[in-house]
Amino acid sequence: MMRFLWVEDFNEDKGDRTALEARWKEYFGLEEVIIKEDLKSALEYLDDRENFADFDGVLLDIRFPSGGDGIYEKYFSEIVTKKMYGDYLENGTGILLYLALALRYSYNQERIAFVSGNVDEGKNMRPLTDMVNLLIKFQHEPLSDIDWEDYRSQEEILATFYLETVKSRKVPYLEDGTIDWDTASAELWDNLKDQNSADRILDRLSEVQREIRNDSDGRKESGSLKYSSVCRQFNDCGLVLPRAFEKPYKDQDEKSWSFYEWKQGIETPYYVIRSGLIGMCRILRENFISAQGEEYASGLTDPFWRRAQLGWWKYLWRKANEDETDGGPSKEQFIQEHRAAWDREMCELLTSVPAMLPAMSASAGAATLNTQAEAAVREILRYVDGMGDLKPEPRTRDLDACCLTMKLARNWTSHQGIRDMTIENCGFLLALCLRGYFDISGLPERSRRDYLAREESLLKLLGPGTDMPERNVIIELLAQSFDQLLAKNKAVYEAGRSGKDTPVYKIISGIGHQESKCRETVSMDEIYLLFWQLMFRGMPADQDSGLKIILKYTAEPVLRAAGKLDAEAETWKNGNV
Repeated sequence: MMRFLWVEDFNEDKGDRTALEARWKEYFGLEEVIIKEDLKSALEYLDDRENFADFDGVLLDIRFPSGGDGIYEKYFSEIVTKKMYGDYLENGTGILLYLALALRYSYNQERIAFVSGNVDEGKNMRPLTDMVNLLIKFQHEPLSDIDWEDYRSQEEILATFYLETVKSRKVPYLEDGTIDWDTASAELWDNLKDQNSADRILDRLSEVQREIRNDSDGRKESGSLKYSSVCRQFNDCGLVLPRAFEKPYKDQDEKSWSFYEWKQGIETPYYVIRSGLIGMCRILRENFISAQGEEYASGLTDPFWRRAQLGWWKYLWRKANEDETDGGPSKEQFIQEHRAAWDREMCELLTSVPAMLPAMSASAGAATLNTQAEAAVREILRYVDGMGDLKPEPRTRDLDACCLTMKLARNWTSHQGIRDMTIENCGFLLALCLRGYFDISGLPERSRRDYLAREESLLKLLGPGTDMPERNVIIELLAQSFDQLLAKNKAVYEAGRSGKDTPVYKIISGIGHQESKCRETVSMDEIYLLFWQLMFRGMPADQDSGLKIILKYTAEPVLRAAGKLDAEAETWKNGNV
C-alpha cells in the first residue's frame, strides 16, 4: 500500500478540483496521498524530517505556484544558481522541487516521478503513449476488443507521423487504404502477437520516442515548458531526470499501466515492510492513547501483560520483600506502577520500531536494507525480556504461540544469530510481535480492517499464501516433524530427558543451545515449525484462531521446513551429526 507525497495544484485544466483529484487518483491507482499545492508548503513540509515517514514516494507536477517569496535564499542558494532558479520559477517549479529533493534532502531519486499534462510536445506523442500503455496492459492481462481497436488506430497514426515527419518517407498504402506493413516494417516495429513481441515493440518505441523528441526540439511552442525539453537540457549536462507519466487526456482512459509498472518496481520488500509497519504502529498508537492524550488505554496490551508479564512482576515483588525489612509498596501498588511503566514502553515501541526503518538513499544495497530490517526485528523482540515459559491455559493458544515464537526468535537473534534471516522473514516476525503485544480485536472495526490490510502486505512477502490443508493432514505433518525435531534434539543436545512429553519449545530451543552440536545452523525453519506446532499440536477440533491470515502465509514456509527436516531425518535418528 504505497503512500505518496503529491505536489499538485489541480488547476492546470481549470476543472473542478475535487473531480480532478478523484479522477487522477483513480487513473494512477493512488490510495494514500499527502497533497501539497505549492512549492513553499512542500519545502516546509520536507524540512521536518519526521514527515519522511509519511510517504514512500514523491509525485511532482511540472509546474505549480511558488507559494511566496524568500524561497531561493532559504532553500536553493546552496544548490542552484539564481539564474537557474529564475528560469524554472515560472513554469518549472516541479523541476526545482525535484532538485531540492535530490540535493538538499538526499531523497532517493528512483522514488520520484513526474505526473503531468506537460510531458511531451503535444498531440504527436500521444499515440505512442497510448500504445505503450496498452502494451504494458497486454503483459498483465488480455486486451479487450475495444483495446485492440484503440491500439491499431493509434499505431496507424503514430506510424504515419513517424514515417512522414521524422523519417521523411512516404507511407506505403495498400489498395484498401491501410498501411502496407510488410513494406514499412523495416522502419517501424513488429506486429503485436504475444509477450515477446510486446517486449520488442516497447524497446523499439523507446527509440522512436527519442527520435520524435529530438526532431521536435526546434519546433516546440514558444514559452512552453515540457518534461521532454527539460530532459534534453539535463541530458546535455549528463544528468537523468526521473520518469514522467502523462495525466489522462481521454475519458475512456481507465488506468495508467506505465505508472502501475513503475510503482510495482519501487515497491521493494524493504519499503513494503516500512510502509506497512508504520501504518500498523500508527493505528495501534492512535487507539492506545486515550482522548485526553495523557493516560494509556490498557485494553490493547492487557492479554500480553496478564499472560506473559504479570507473573514476572509478582515474582520480583516477592523477591524484594524477602530481602527488604523496611517495608515498601504493597503488591498492588508495585504491580500498578510497573503496569503503567509497561504501557508507556509499549507506546514508545510504536514509535521506536518504525524509526528503525528510515527512507533509504538510492545507494543503499540489498544487504544494507536487510540489515536495517533486522535491526527493527531485534528492537521489537527486546520487549520479550522477562517473559517466562508459558504453560497451556484455556483460550490462550494464539497468544502463547506468538509469545513463545517471539521468545525463541529473541534468543536466537541476540546470541548465535539466524543465518538465513531474509527481509521477508523480518516482515513475518514484525507482524507476529505486534500480534503478541497487542490485542487487535479491541480496535474499532474500521481501524481493525485497516490494520489487517497492512499486516497482510507484510506477510505477502512470504509468497502468495495458500489454502490451509485439511486438519488431519496438518496433524500428521506436525506429528512427524515433532518426532524428527525430538530426534535432532537428542542427537545434538538433549534438553533434559527429552521425550514425547517434552514441550516442543524446549525441544527446538535446545537445538540452538550453546552446547548444541548444530548451534550455528539454526534457522527460520525451526521458527516457523515452532509457531505451527504451538498453533496446532493438541488443538481442539472446534477451536478457532484469530491468526488465520498469518497461518495462510506461513503455510508454505512451514511445508518447506518440514520437507527439509524430513530429508535430514535419518541423520538425526542415527546420531550421525
